Amino acid sequence: MASSPASRWGDTILRMYEPAMVRLHVRGRFKGNGFVVHSDGGVKLIMTCQHVVEGLPVNAVVTAYFSESCGGKTNARLLFADVDRDLALLRADGVHRQIQPVLFTDEPARLGNEILLLTFFDMDGAMVVRPGTFPGEITEAPFIFSLEPNLVETIVGNYTAKKGSSGAPVIAVPSLQAIGVNIRGQIGMKGAVSVRTILEALRSRIADAEENATVAELLELIAG
Repeated sequence: MASSPASRWGDTILRMYEPAMVRLHVRGRFKGNGFVVHSDGGVKLIMTCQHVVEGLPVNAVVTAYFSESCGGKTNARLLFADVDRDLALLRADGVHRQIQPVLFTDEPARLGNEILLLTFFDMDGAMVVRPGTFPGEITEAPFIFSLEPNLVETIVGNYTAKKGSSGAPVIAVPSLQAIGVNIRGQIGMKGAVSVRTILEALRSRIADAEENATVAELLELIAG
């Protein structure tokens, strides 16, 4: 059986974005994924899900482990957690390695678009130390839980999401840009917090944010 376009992009996505992936440990236990979304000198911003860091106060420190092939770990400080949108942003300082941040698409998600989940995961109690890729496609129209200005929207796909894959990026092919952040899946359904929702979450943290600002531009403002 022929492989899907998304599966054929797996190696390319790993080469491009594996250095940006981190495993997040809270109080010594693996809780989920995060990924670098902004890199400027030693400053790295890491996006994940709110439920991965649930219960932590702002400025709490989370240990972030890079992929085994990249080596090392860093301490990241929680900047904010948005319960309604299930998003959180952390900041790591002093990480001077060059990392290509995961970029977010400006294109709307469309039914049938090929996508791929890039994630660390728990495999029968053993934690993988390098991320894997899981192809799929968008299977439904975006599911809107709440309208603007408090938009909460989920992109639904049929990729495989194993235990521990919350907070990982869902990437479109062939653009190689993220359509959202993987969240808890229901039986038979996997979901990602949409880029539109991410934009609203970031705007809510910035006074007088421009309406047409991109995710990258808003992250740059937050990073200072």
